[in-house]
Amino acid sequence: MRRICVVSGNRSDYARLKAIMAAIQAQRDLELTLLVIGAHLLPDFGTTVEQIRRDGFPVFATARTIIEGEDPASMSKSIGLGVMELTTLFDAVAPDIVVISGDRFEILSAAVAASAMNIRLAHLQGGEVTGTFDESVRHSVTKLAHLHFPATEGARERIIRMGEAPEQVHLVGCPSIDIIAKLPEVDRARICGTYRLDPIEPFLIVVQHPVTTEFQEAGDQMCLTLQAVEEVEMQGVMIYPNVDAGSERMVRAIRHMEQANLLRRIHKYKHVPFEDFVHLMRHAAAIVGNSSAAIREGSFLGTPAVNVGTRQHRRERGKNVLDVSYDTYAIREAILQQVDHGPYPSDRLYGDGAAAPRVAQILSTSELGPLQKALSY
Repeated sequence: MRRICVVSGNRSDYARLKAIMAAIQAQRDLELTLLVIGAHLLPDFGTTVEQIRRDGFPVFATARTIIEGEDPASMSKSIGLGVMELTTLFDAVAPDIVVISGDRFEILSAAVAASAMNIRLAHLQGGEVTGTFDESVRHSVTKLAHLHFPATEGARERIIRMGEAPEQVHLVGCPSIDIIAKLPEVDRARICGTYRLDPIEPFLIVVQHPVTTEFQEAGDQMCLTLQAVEEVEMQGVMIYPNVDAGSERMVRAIRHMEQANLLRRIHKYKHVPFEDFVHLMRHAAAIVGNSSAAIREGSFLGTPAVNVGTRQHRRERGKNVLDVSYDTYAIREAILQQVDHGPYPSDRLYGDGAAAPRVAQILSTSELGPLQKALSY
């Protein structure tokens, strides 16, 4: 039996890992061990470790790996602290394979610790391109990983061009699409009632995170988006930014607008469970900001999306996405255009809803190859 250690550090990677963990549990010859670190343990970001427990996944151990500051120095120190904490936990777990997802700085800690300890590493969603520090993290993890599970054909090709052995690069799709494909639709009135929305009126979802290479402008960038949302005069749900450098500036911008008696129709939340987020996206007139969810899950759901700024630069996207710069007028006009357009056809660019069983089967049966990696060209 192979022991699979899954490491989750934030709400976004948990949305991808949730289906994977369920598939691992269903695989008789795999044993799941879950480590929860990072933003999952922070009250300011919803203490989402409790959501993981409510979902029925036993947590083997937690580790506090985030150093306060929300600036590049605190991010760098958090990566180092994560390496130290996870080294201790990996030593206790003794896994055959460590599984991580995405491109957030927390996963770099897991990748470095596992590699230094001669533990094989499996990485979900490598090979993608964006315009931020996250891309550097993603490609760094690719070079440390032994098994690769990209979501798109383009991502698969990039991983192979990076010198990874083609037989270890498995195109599976995005596992969050698995959850969406199997999730029964919820009545509009019900989900609107849960989030204090009038079900008769259209509503927006607002999710904007810092661009770590532009963290000093994060507050101003948030203000530009929120001013556009205010001018559109629609109700909406806003989810607070993640823990990256610049998030504190964004939160201050939100509070400043609240003190100015603005955004009264926008209901704000530290965290929204993924299933609720999907239900909201199914019924939203548009999603605004720079979250990858607007591109990944949004393409499958056909949710009209307004992508602001550089955070998702060059990421593969479907027809549901309209890109705009940091400009209030441009953002407002794009929102109005997308609301007027309405839902888009579903696009399977990021998967068909069967990624998780594919990953579990490969984790169970794959020839893992040597620990020492080599360029394939």
